[in-house]
Amino acid sequence: MHQRGNVWLYMLVAYGFTWLFWVPDALIAQDIWDAPEGLRRYLSGPFNLGPWGPLFAAFALTFAY
Repeated sequence: MHQRGNVWLYMLVAYGFTWLFWVPDALIAQDIWDAPEGLRRYLSGPFNLGPWGPLFAAFALTFAY
């Protein structure tokens, strides 16, 4: 894969991983989704993995290549 494709793949993985955790949190905050209390606490707490998306993408793609 050429260099430009690597950047797009990195962005896709980083945004995808981040949004995997932040979209449910936003839906809960807007009262669109009534999630269980344990999931609510996890997503709104300090251990939410959403901010770690770029780091996860960097490690995953470095390992893959």
